[in-house]
Amino acid sequence: MEASSTPPASARADASSPPFTGKLDGRLTEHGAQAEGQLRAGGERFGAGLDAKIEGAITRAEGQVRYTLEGSVSGFVQANAAARGIGVDARVQEGGRARFEASLPEQAARDVDLRSINPFDPASMPVGTRISMDAAHTGSVEVGTRLRQLATRDRVGHEEGVQVSIEALEGQRVRVVAGPREAVEAYHGVGLKLGPASAMLGREDRVSGGTLHTAQFDLSNPQGRQAYDAFLRSGVMPERDAPGLSEVSTVSRLDMRSEGRVDLGLGSRSTSLSTGANSGQAVRAVHGDGSAEVSRTLRYREHDVSLQIDQSFAADGTPGERSYRYRFTPDATQAGQLNAVYGREGATPFQAGRETSLRFSEQEMAGLQAQTLRAHQNIARTGGNDAIRLLAEPPPQGGQRTPERFAVDLIHNPSTLASLPSTLYTVSLRAGEEARGRPLSFLPLPGQVEGAAVQRPQAPAPGNPPQPAPRVDFGTAAASPALGQGGHPDTPLFAAIRERAPAGVSEDHLARATLLARQEGITADRLQQVGVHDQTLWLVGNQPGQRASVDLRQPAPQAHETGAQLLAMQGPPDQAQQQERQASMARG
Repeated sequence: MEASSTPPASARADASSPPFTGKLDGRLTEHGAQAEGQLRAGGERFGAGLDAKIEGAITRAEGQVRYTLEGSVSGFVQANAAARGIGVDARVQEGGRARFEASLPEQAARDVDLRSINPFDPASMPVGTRISMDAAHTGSVEVGTRLRQLATRDRVGHEEGVQVSIEALEGQRVRVVAGPREAVEAYHGVGLKLGPASAMLGREDRVSGGTLHTAQFDLSNPQGRQAYDAFLRSGVMPERDAPGLSEVSTVSRLDMRSEGRVDLGLGSRSTSLSTGANSGQAVRAVHGDGSAEVSRTLRYREHDVSLQIDQSFAADGTPGERSYRYRFTPDATQAGQLNAVYGREGATPFQAGRETSLRFSEQEMAGLQAQTLRAHQNIARTGGNDAIRLLAEPPPQGGQRTPERFAVDLIHNPSTLASLPSTLYTVSLRAGEEARGRPLSFLPLPGQVEGAAVQRPQAPAPGNPPQPAPRVDFGTAAASPALGQGGHPDTPLFAAIRERAPAGVSEDHLARATLLARQEGITADRLQQVGVHDQTLWLVGNQPGQRASVDLRQPAPQAHETGAQLLAMQGPPDQAQQQERQASMARG
């Protein structure tokens, strides 16, 4: 019988079907387990993975013992397909994490069994004990497409969580800080891929928000104990001061950021460049007596200047005047321009490379707007200045430009690149009375300088040449009292912030928070609230408008540099009191 060379039908079917290949990998790690699986069929690939871990630690530092327990779990599913120059890939990821921390003084840690500490029984918590709990759920969806050389990528992610901190104080009192948070971010990009090289232009947007509630419960008061028990049962914090309740406040926050990006790749190497970002923040603080403050902070990609607009409201809702504060770090040219305008009697409040603030009341901003109009009228006689003209003319949408709109337009004018210092310099130089043949002179502008070491030249002794203005030398700052040690005037405030801040906040960020709190008029005895939400350290004082925040994701100057800057801000007592009065008036 002659053998046939034609394979059977079943064999032909197997040969035409794409081969399936798969891989499954799982392993135990020091603190958890990981598993990942992959499946490939022709041009399609599928994958899934799971990662879970839990770890704990006991640390001792600065007279405190901290017990920490953290756990997280995350999983993903992804798929890729490609055929005839067309490709699609997608990835879905979900996860969650939780963190528990108990911190108590070393002496109490020796005398008390940790297992006996229970926030539902505050009597089991020694004075100085703090229990913190933080939980969050995260997820993201990412999709990419390719059509020959054209590529797109879209990603949407979200996070929502809640944190609670309970601290035992003296006198049978408990301080509670609690609140939820939520964030959503999205990215959309379009680009080209030519062989090993790729380029993608995209935009990333992020919106996040949260609410931080604070209250002190007097557990010796029946009403205070009842309110605390109600919080433990329902998670709802009180909104007003009452018998047994004090320092009640609610801080609500909304952050927005939009950034352009250019992603470049060549083989296995890649880099990402930012084309600039716009960001904004809105904060509302409500106190236990019903009074409130609203603060908005804006920053535009045209200039590295932030504008904070504050307004207070009485308990009956009556609004107070707004105040405006610009925060920026001038270069040498800008510092010279601003010193020419605000350097009264030869003082140099602005220095290159040092962050400084300019604060305006509502009336002062209206006065600056009027001076800008006069400067425009003077300039228009002989020429033109686009930056001044656009600030003086009615807005494109019609109507009148309010002082608030004018304050925003000073740093947000896309059609001109004039900086805030340059604009103020021009207004000061051209807002006065001008006449042919008369030299121009600087007209004083409204506004209060904050956060600067005001240096005034000293009259030289007879026969001696003038001496240059003193400077802060960070390299020799160690010769002065260090922040956090005795002898530094801001050590009490620094210690109060460090005591109430969560573990893990660096000394550099705590020092930065001390500087910003000092600029807001917050002292150790005025510090009411300290908390971390969405990687931001928040401080709230007990006076209207006293708020400060530090982004923990951004590097902060070294603590010794900030301490030296705080020392440089020290002035004579009468000058410090005058600055505090001016800040209080600006806050309304």
